[in-house]
Amino acid sequence: VEIYYSTRALGVSRSLAGDSLIVAVQSNSGGVSSIYCRYVFNCAYSGLNQLLGDFPRTKMGLKHEVAEMALMQVPDVLKEIGVTVMDGPFSQ
Repeated sequence: VEIYYSTRALGVSRSLAGDSLIVAVQSNSGGVSSIYCRYVFNCAYSGLNQLLGDFPRTKMGLKHEVAEMALMQVPDVLKEIGVTVMDGPFSQ
């Protein structure tokens, strides 16, 4: 298993022979290269639809929203209490 740090996957496509995949990657320094492999696992927490390439059906209908979380120090009486405030149109 090869692990690439500080590297962004740009796209996944099939090789000309069809027996492997080609992953286009870009390092933090800006250099672009290709990785040839049999399998690709996208284990990203976010940005799942950002890969380009030969697999348009892998696009998911995801909605991305920015959320903010306030980290606060509270009095002891409130330390075991959690509060969620939602404001806006949300689906269930």
